[in-house]
Amino acid sequence: MTSVSCANEDLYSENSFEADLCVVKGRGGSMYFFTDKGLLLYPSETLDSTSISPGDRLMVTYVSLGVNGSYTIPGYTVKVVNMQQVLVRDVVSTTGSVAAKDLIWIVNDPFFGGGFLNFEFKYKYSNSEIKHGIYLVQDSISNGAIYLRFAHEANGDEAVNTASALASFPLSSFNGFSDADSLVIQHIIGGTLSSPLTATYSLALADTVQ
Repeated sequence: MTSVSCANEDLYSENSFEADLCVVKGRGGSMYFFTDKGLLLYPSETLDSTSISPGDRLMVTYVSLGVNGSYTIPGYTVKVVNMQQVLVRDVVSTTGSVAAKDLIWIVNDPFFGGGFLNFEFKYKYSNSEIKHGIYLVQDSISNGAIYLRFAHEANGDEAVNTASALASFPLSSFNGFSDADSLVIQHIIGGTLSSPLTATYSLALADTVQ
């Protein structure tokens, strides 16, 4: 999970910054972004695309430079300040081999957008060479509620530094999503392996968009 910063971000007031989850379209000088809100963002400068590809999901921080009507589909010309890659994974079932017992903290309430359930979170690490696993595990469905665990597997890495990241899980990968009326999401925030301390989020599905 990487973040790509762009130059001259000090030229703009922080009050003018906007951030949107997007899907990358095109390459090189033809690259643009399609946001979860249905907007098209056209970078004012050619971006370094060595670490991103069409179809990637990013959190793009930008400054809007105005409406751009020079394209077939109107959008906005933007000064891109930062691009953060978003982890995209399908929901997994408890029938799989997911241990995922390490600490993970959800920063803000999970939210819907772009056909995904999205998370902003933090986790601990020490060795950037050790790959961590981030999962959304579907445990059961009961009385219209889908019970899930947002889970982290450190794979033996030590908890020294704190990293911030984003993850998106396609709604199409949930079992029984169309028949459910709520999600109940649990994650481990402390305690011990034998007696973990957990936190729980509940989300109603009545107002789900996309």
